[in-house]
Amino acid sequence: MTFARRPLSSADLSSIRWLDDPDCRPDGGLVSVTETWISDKSGLYESCVLVVDATNRVVSVLPPGPAWSTSGRWSSSGKYLAVLGADTGPPQIWIWEVGEDRIWQLTDEPNGVGGPCSWSPDETAIVYPYNEPYVGSGATSDASYSVVTDAYKWDGHPVGYRPDRHGLRTISLADRRTRTLTEAIGGDQFCSWSPDGRHVSFISDRAQPASGSQGSALWLVGVDDTSLRQLTDGVGLVLSPTWSPDSGRIAFIGNRDRHDHASNRKVFVVGIDDGGIKNLTPDSDSSFGVCVQSDDLRGSGHRALSWSPGEGILCSFPDGGSVRVAWLRAFDQTASTGDLEVVIDGDVAILSFAVAKDSGQIAYISSDPTEPGELYICDITGHQRRRLTERNALWLQEVDLGQVQMHTVQASDGQPVQMWVLSPPGSAQTPRPVVLNVHGGPHWPTGWRFSFEGQRLASQGYVVAVANPRGSQGYGEAYSAAIVGDWGSRDYLDLLEVADHLAAQAEIDGERIVLSGVSYGGYLTCWAIGHTDRFSAAIAENSVIELASCALTTADAGAFLAQDLGAPPWADPQLYQRLSPLTYAADIRTPLLLIHAEDDHNCPINQSEQLYAALRNQGQDVAFLRVPGEGHLMVINGTLDHRRQRWAVIDTFLREHLTSQYPLPEMIESQ
Repeated sequence: MTFARRPLSSADLSSIRWLDDPDCRPDGGLVSVTETWISDKSGLYESCVLVVDATNRVVSVLPPGPAWSTSGRWSSSGKYLAVLGADTGPPQIWIWEVGEDRIWQLTDEPNGVGGPCSWSPDETAIVYPYNEPYVGSGATSDASYSVVTDAYKWDGHPVGYRPDRHGLRTISLADRRTRTLTEAIGGDQFCSWSPDGRHVSFISDRAQPASGSQGSALWLVGVDDTSLRQLTDGVGLVLSPTWSPDSGRIAFIGNRDRHDHASNRKVFVVGIDDGGIKNLTPDSDSSFGVCVQSDDLRGSGHRALSWSPGEGILCSFPDGGSVRVAWLRAFDQTASTGDLEVVIDGDVAILSFAVAKDSGQIAYISSDPTEPGELYICDITGHQRRRLTERNALWLQEVDLGQVQMHTVQASDGQPVQMWVLSPPGSAQTPRPVVLNVHGGPHWPTGWRFSFEGQRLASQGYVVAVANPRGSQGYGEAYSAAIVGDWGSRDYLDLLEVADHLAAQAEIDGERIVLSGVSYGGYLTCWAIGHTDRFSAAIAENSVIELASCALTTADAGAFLAQDLGAPPWADPQLYQRLSPLTYAADIRTPLLLIHAEDDHNCPINQSEQLYAALRNQGQDVAFLRVPGEGHLMVINGTLDHRRQRWAVIDTFLREHLTSQYPLPEMIESQ
C-alpha cells in the first residue's frame, strides 16, 4: 500500500536525528555514535550515545545512566566504552562494560569534564580535560571589571565572559585516583594518549592565553614526569592530531596562520624526538578537514584524520560541493609527501569518520540533500559499503521533500561556478519565486548536504538555490583566495551570473528572486542590493555591514578581517570604507529584512543597527528582528522558540514581497 506523503513543516525540526562522532571498537564489531535532537518540550538540544552492531545493524541505547550522553570512546581492547554525560550537574565521564546492564560514573569533577577523553593503551586509566572557572577580568556580575586580555568576548555569552579554563587529569579505572598532568592555565583539550603510553598530546593556548597573536598549539605532556613541550608555533592552525602507530610522530591538519581561511589546510607530521615538521601534502590543491556547511554544527574538522597501522592516514577534504575520504599513503620517516587514494566519494558530504584499529573498517556519517545523515560502514578500501542506521527513516517516509539538482554556471571570465537548486515537491502551473542563499565564511563551501531550512522553504513553494562563488573552498586555493583583499568583487559578479542562470530556467520566475545570507552571506547580500536593484527583496542575518567597526568589536579583535582584507582598519581605512556595504546605503532600494542575535560577538549587532538606522533615515523599506540570548550561530544551535519566531518573521516577509501579486500554489503556513 502506498501512502501520500505530507508537506514538511517547521514542526518537523524536532523529528530529525543528527548522528555524529562515530567511534569503532578495535575489531569493528561495534560502533558508538552520538545522536542529537531538539526537544519539543524544552526547545533545547538533547543527546545520547548509541551502540550499533556492525554485523546485524541492531541499534542499542546504553543501560540506564546519565540523562544525556555524548562522545563515546572505546578502550584499547573494546571491553569498555567511556562517554561524557550528566543528569543535572556538570558533565562527568561514565563507563559501560560491554555486556553489563549498568553504566557507572567514573569522575567526580566539581566543575565537570571539559570534553572527550582518551584511554591509556592498557585501558587502566583515562585522560580528560577538567574544568576550572575563570577568575579575573570578565566577571558576569554587576561589578565593574578591567579588561586585561586581547580577546575578551566569547560568542553567545554576555560581553566580558570568559569560558572555563581546562587542564588535563588522568584517572585510574580501578580506584578512581586522579593525577593532574597540566594546570588549567588556558584551554587544554582534544587530548590523546600515545600508543606506547608515555605521552599525551593535546591542543592548547596555554603559552599565551591573553594574547591575540598566539593561539592554540599542539602540545605534549609526559605521563610520568608531567614535562611539557610545545610542538607547533601557536600561529598556524592545528586540528585533528592523530598519533602514528609507533608513537614517534603526530599528524595534524594545519596552515601557516590560523586566521587564514582562504589558503589550503595541509596535512603535517611532527616528530616527537626532533620536533621537525613536514608537510605531507605539498602538491595537493585540497583543503583538508573542511566540510560543506549547512544548518547544523557537524563537520568541524576535529576528527578529520586517523592514522591506521600499515595503511597510512585517513583524511577528509571537500571536492566541489562533496566531501571525500581518502588514504594518504606512500610516505615514511624520510618522505615529505604522500599519495592520496580516495575511498569514499559520491554526491554526499562525509561529516565524520572513525577507523577500527584491528579490522581497518571505516565507520562514517554521510549526508545528502534528502538525508540528514546516517551511519555507514565499509572495508579498508572503501568497498562493501553498508548503511547501519535508519534513525530518520520513519520521518522521511512521512514527508515529501524537494529534490536537488546541481547546475554549473559559466562565469563571464570562463570559470565554472557550481550551484545547487532545490525544487519544491510536486509541479506548479506557473513559474516559482526563488530564494537565492549566499553561504558564510566567506570561504566555507556549500553543496551536497541536507538543509532543513532549505527544505522548509521549498515546502512553501519556493525554489531554493545555493552556490559556491569565488572565495569558496573545495575548488583549489586560487579559487578560494580570489577575493582576498577584495570582497564584493568577483564573488559579487559570480552571484549576479548565478541569478541570471536561475532567471533563465523555465520553472523560475526571474522577476521574483530574493537574496539571503548569514554572516558573510549577509555581507554579500547587503553589498549586492547596494549595487543593483535586480532582486525583489533581501534577508541579511548576523551580517557584516561596516567593516572597520566590525573588526574593532568582534571577538578576535579583527584578526580574521585583517588577514582576509590584507590590513587592519587603521592601516588602510579607505579599503575598509570602500568594501563596506554601509558606504552604499544611499543606493539601496530593495526591501530588506535584517535579523541579528544580540549576543553575537563574531559579527556584533551594531552591524545591523547601523544599516537599519541609515535606511530608516532615508525612508526605505527595512525591518529589523533582534533575537535575545543567541550568538552568531543561532540558525544552527538556537532554541526552538527563537527559531519559530525567526521563521514567522521570514515567512511573513517573503509572502509580502513575493506572493502578493502571484500567490504560491498550495501555500503551507510555517506555524
